Amino acid sequence: MNGVNRVDMRRVTQEAIRMAREMGIALEKGGTLFLDEGAVMHLISEALKEYGVIYATLGEAKREYSDILEEYAVSRVDLSRVQDGILVYVPRNTVIEEPISTCYALARRGVVQRVYNLYVAEANAHMVTSTGCYALTDEGAHWSVTDVHLGEGARASSIMIHNWRPGIRVSMSKRARILDRAYLSAFYINSSVPERITSMTELLLEGEDSKADSDTIVNAAGSSRYDYISIARLSGPGSSAQLLSRIVARGSAEVRNVIRIEASSPGTRGHIECRALQLGNARVSTLPELLSSTRDAELTHEASIGKISREQLNYLFTRGFDEEEATSLIVKGFMGAGLGRVPEPLRPVVGRIIEELSRGGM
Repeated sequence: MNGVNRVDMRRVTQEAIRMAREMGIALEKGGTLFLDEGAVMHLISEALKEYGVIYATLGEAKREYSDILEEYAVSRVDLSRVQDGILVYVPRNTVIEEPISTCYALARRGVVQRVYNLYVAEANAHMVTSTGCYALTDEGAHWSVTDVHLGEGARASSIMIHNWRPGIRVSMSKRARILDRAYLSAFYINSSVPERITSMTELLLEGEDSKADSDTIVNAAGSSRYDYISIARLSGPGSSAQLLSRIVARGSAEVRNVIRIEASSPGTRGHIECRALQLGNARVSTLPELLSSTRDAELTHEASIGKISREQLNYLFTRGFDEEEATSLIVKGFMGAGLGRVPEPLRPVVGRIIEELSRGGM
């Protein structure tokens, strides 16, 4: 890449903190730095403008960047009905290796939280994004749409972590448009027991030699219901996708997992791997689907639902582990199979979550 514009997020953050102190909106107490969240986002946004990067709330994006919202949106959304969300726009040849993070908290009882996020990486741009969603109440709903546009040669790594509470209903969708030689790596973890989650992911690999990898980890527990649908549409010549899911089902949870790859251009390749581990009386349905309308496509799938084998446990017993420790170790290995694809700055966080989930926590 010629003329690469590399963003130093550490310097950007330090500059935001410096400006915050000058404006009197920073407090230091007991060695900990406390900052007003909205103010700091604004200051980081201002610092990123030096690189041509736009980091804006949805409200600001509607006022100042409506042209970007209109040009790059992948889904049809009535934004007049949406209160929360962000716009991240990374111009061509600009590289951001540290994560741009966003967190959504459902804090008020009985509220329906509506979110729209748009991430844009222009030609040869790189970005890493992290999104966390959690609830502080036991009654409410979260509705979200996330759109991703990757220009020619762009690369994006994203991670989304859900941590809800009983009584929360979640409906979310994600659509990504991936152009020539662009690459998307998406990692999703659900670590919670909401009332219900309905999720739809659609990857549109429109460009030549475009590529997408998607990892989904679901910790299903309690009496929660989980519905996940993931679709990759390979319409660009030479495009490829790998869709992987790992489900650990406990209690009396119900999980429905549908993964589909459609190939309509020559030289396309796709692989589905969906595995579920049952640790209780949960009901699990996993449905891999392959569809090809071209003779020159290679699509494969693997699927399994099972329990921890006695042989695995016995082997670990001989190494001095008790049953609880052995089960935790097996679950940790099962859920962490795709950890190497997580962006390096976020790997320790994901590793800690998987460690906690393997012990039946969170």
